[in-house]
Amino acid sequence: MHIRLILLLSVCTFISCTSAEKKAELDRQNIFFAEFYYEQGFPERSIAHARKIKPDSPNYAAARDWIERASYDDDEPDYSE
Repeated sequence: MHIRLILLLSVCTFISCTSAEKKAELDRQNIFFAEFYYEQGFPERSIAHARKIKPDSPNYAAARDWIERASYDDDEPDYSE
C-alpha cells in the first residue's frame, strides 16, 4: 500500500514539474512574440501575446512593459501622409 502511494506521489510530482516547465516556456515564447510583433509594427498582436502572461509568472513585469509600449504606440496619431 505504501509503495503505491509513493509511486503515485512521484508521478504527481513529475507531472506538476513538467507543467511548470511548460508554462515557463510558453511565457518565454509569449514575451518573444510580444517583442517581435511590436518591432514589426503590429501592436495589437504584441498586446495579445503579452496579456497571456499571468501575474504569478516571473515574466509578468516584462509583459506589462510590452503592453504599455504597444498601447502607447497604438494611441499615437499617424502623420505619414
